[in-house]
Amino acid sequence: MDSLKPYAFKEDFTMQDLVDDLEDTDGIPKSAKLYKSARDYYADARSTAFAFFFIGFLGLAATISDMVGIINFPLPGLALYTMTIIFAVFVLIGVYSMRRAKKYFVNIQEEDALANSIKKWYYTTEMHSDEKENHSFLQKYERIRVLLKNQFPNVDEAFRDKLAADFSGISGKEKGGN
Repeated sequence: MDSLKPYAFKEDFTMQDLVDDLEDTDGIPKSAKLYKSARDYYADARSTAFAFFFIGFLGLAATISDMVGIINFPLPGLALYTMTIIFAVFVLIGVYSMRRAKKYFVNIQEEDALANSIKKWYYTTEMHSDEKENHSFLQKYERIRVLLKNQFPNVDEAFRDKLAADFSGISGKEKGGN
C-alpha cells in the first residue's frame, strides 16, 4: 500500500498510471531483461544445493538421534524411518544440484569468453563511432542490436539484447563493464 501513496491525492488516477509506472522504470528494454546468465544459473543451483544439504543433514541427524535414543520424537513406528528416507532424498537432491552447479560453472567461462570476444569486436569496429551523436538510448540500443544480430547471428538473442543494452549505456554498464 505504501507504493500507492503518490496516487492518493490524484483525482484522475487510473490503473494505467500504476501499470505505466511499474513497467520499464529503469529504461532497459524487456528483451534485454529476459536474459539469465550462466552466472545466475550457477548461483541458483548452488544455493539450492546448500539449502537441501542443510535441511537433509539436519533432518538425518535428528532422526538418527531418535533411533539411537538420544532424542525422543513422538512418532509412530514407521514414520521415523519414512522421515529418514525423506531427509536422505534431500541430501541426494543437494548432490544433484551441486553437480548441475558445476556444469553451469563451465558455462560461465564459455559465456565470459564469448562476451569478451563480442566486446572486443564491438569496441574495435568503427561502426559505433556515431554513438556520441544525440540519439535516444532506445535508438542506440536498436541500432546496436541490429548490428550484433547481423555480425553474430548464432548467438542467443536474449544474450545479444543484453549486450546491446550494455553497449548503448541503457543498463548503466559502460565500456569494459560486465
